[in-house]
Amino acid sequence: MTVYRVGTFNLEYGRKIGVVHDEVQIALMQNDLDILILQEAADYFHDLSRIGKYNYYCGNSSVSHRQVGILVKETHHVTGFKALQAGDGWTTISGAKHGPVATPQLRVNGELGIKGLHLPTPSLWVKGKLTGPAERIDDLKETMAQVMNWLRPVVDDRPSLPKIAAGDWNESPKTKGAYSPAWVASQTGAQIHTTDEKSPHGNIDYFMVKGKVKIRNVYQDDKLKEKSDHELRVLVCEV
Repeated sequence: MTVYRVGTFNLEYGRKIGVVHDEVQIALMQNDLDILILQEAADYFHDLSRIGKYNYYCGNSSVSHRQVGILVKETHHVTGFKALQAGDGWTTISGAKHGPVATPQLRVNGELGIKGLHLPTPSLWVKGKLTGPAERIDDLKETMAQVMNWLRPVVDDRPSLPKIAAGDWNESPKTKGAYSPAWVASQTGAQIHTTDEKSPHGNIDYFMVKGKVKIRNVYQDDKLKEKSDHELRVLVCEV
């Protein structure tokens, strides 16, 4: 059995690169992370690509494709990397145009699949029905369809490969209704794992796990003095 320590962390747009660099370095070392999935990372792309002892994987064709990335410890062997665009972008609540996000995915040591994501917001499920602006809904649906297809073994060349999808889901794991995270998990046989700690930013950063994965622990790193509007979450598992 191999033990993996997997983190997810929304860095928040528009912060000082040096501050973010230090936070990421501390997060990696303090938690001995094998894998760190990052959101709102485009502003820090060049710096993240130079983090020591880790390799960085993300889309490169546009700024919005760099919003989600994955750091993997350089001692691990990575194969099957893809960054798949989901949707065509949407208008944010501030009126700005947000380009389409690419969701990166890869395999670590041929024994664990990893997928990072950041879902559009805001969207609401009213009595189980997804509501909101059409341009956000279609991007959310396409992202969730990607996650479902990736989790289902029929589209994978390794049907029994354990998998972890993680990131900023922008929605509670308890929300019910088609295309909600809980619905995706129910449709694919995956399990959602989140922390018990109360977060001032809501419980929207968590892990969706499929296959033979033994969960040792899931926690929020309260020792990391981050200035982001999210907290670092960590899942410790065996595969």
